[in-house]
Amino acid sequence: MKNIKLSLSAKLMLSFFALLIIPLISGCFTYSSIRLDEEFSRQMSEQMEMELRVDRVTGDFLQIRDIFDPADHPITQLGDKERKEYETTRAKLQRDLVEASKVLPKEDDELLAKVRSNISQIDALANQLFSASGSISTEQADLIVGKIGSLARGSELLLSQVREKIDERLETMFAKSRAEHVKLVRRLIISFAFLLLGPLIFWIAGRNIARPIYNLVDEAERLIGGDWDTKVTSQPGTEVGALSDTLEKMREHLVSYRSEVTDYRHTLEEEVGLLQAAILPHEIPQIKGMQAATFYRSATSGISIGGDFYDFIPLSNNKWGLVIGDVSGRGIGAATRTALTRFSLRSFAIEDPNPSRVLERLNKTLIPQTPPGQFITIWYGVWNPATKTIVFGNGGHPYPLLARAGGEIESLLGSNIAVGISESAKYESKEIKLAAGDTLILYTDGLTESRSKSGEFLCESRLKDKVKELIGNDAETIAQSIGSFCIDWASGNLSDDVAIAVLRVR
Repeated sequence: MKNIKLSLSAKLMLSFFALLIIPLISGCFTYSSIRLDEEFSRQMSEQMEMELRVDRVTGDFLQIRDIFDPADHPITQLGDKERKEYETTRAKLQRDLVEASKVLPKEDDELLAKVRSNISQIDALANQLFSASGSISTEQADLIVGKIGSLARGSELLLSQVREKIDERLETMFAKSRAEHVKLVRRLIISFAFLLLGPLIFWIAGRNIARPIYNLVDEAERLIGGDWDTKVTSQPGTEVGALSDTLEKMREHLVSYRSEVTDYRHTLEEEVGLLQAAILPHEIPQIKGMQAATFYRSATSGISIGGDFYDFIPLSNNKWGLVIGDVSGRGIGAATRTALTRFSLRSFAIEDPNPSRVLERLNKTLIPQTPPGQFITIWYGVWNPATKTIVFGNGGHPYPLLARAGGEIESLLGSNIAVGISESAKYESKEIKLAAGDTLILYTDGLTESRSKSGEFLCESRLKDKVKELIGNDAETIAQSIGSFCIDWASGNLSDDVAIAVLRVR
């Protein structure tokens, strides 16, 4: 087994060398040549820039000579036009010389200094000539012009020496660049050969490695697909064979545990069913003076249980407690707190139905049972069919909507402190008067916070618009229509549980 491991390790190392090292070496060869070529190109660019700057300065001197050319105008009668032309050319010469000085090497500073000295002398002679224009003799003017021309030609000669140095450097760089291009071609050929050789080595060395791995992957995918009854094909003599043996042992364990998991799932489904039954009423009761209908949809599938709940509590004198709530969190823990909340509230409401006192007692009871960072929102109201009134309190729950028979829709505002957060929380009771045809819509935040595919919330304003469309329908139609509207808005992908209770006064 040890020899086989060494053989496979050697194959892996060879494949690694073929796939990584060879291309890396080839890339280094090519990269170094390209960088060197780029450096030559950059240096040649710099030299050509120097050459251009020197040519511009030389051209400026030629323009100065042209200004004082006696063939164009009498030298003794230079006027403002010639002075302005000279000053413009002189300013341009100064700028071009400064730009040339920036790019030329230090070795040319001495020549440039002589050029600057010539410019200063030309300035002095030009000023003398312009100042004496019209009062200077032809012989004197010719003498000054001759000096200016001599200084300009001398500067041009100096600049030609600078240009010759640039040309020499360019020629040297061209020669080096041509030689480097030859090297680059050779290195590219070698690199290309290496790149062809690498995949060939990998194919030869890897075909003996890949096939058993592919087979093992097929076996693993078969197990993932749920086929646990067929044995894993053994591949003796290779390290992959040891993996296949391990995979077979895992398959055997999976088969042995499958029946246990199935039994456990059945048990869990029964327990979750019992717990869910404890959270929601088994059926909607007959409430005097009012139609009641509900809608509930969990945001998860499979074995799941939510924290949203509603309840109808029979009280004395034909009164009814109306409840909707939402326990933060999910799973068994949230469901347990939901059941505790529901039955604690029932107990308190039967003893004393006043909403503010019920919520305060419930808050103090649930605080020790509520983990940090979690809470419960509850809306609780008491329906009195004799007076057609509802006295209610709000523990941090979304405000219910009241749709009047005449078409007006309002939100039932109230205290908004969630239950299970602060022992000092206080809750108030409010009373509303209802009439025949009025409809009260209670809901959890999963309704208004459901999102469309574009990420928009359904929101309270859209809910109000939907309720306006449904005014006049019975409670069951309104509840189911609002529920369907929510599911369609979210394209069936609810992000939170949704509970709705619709209460319509007869």
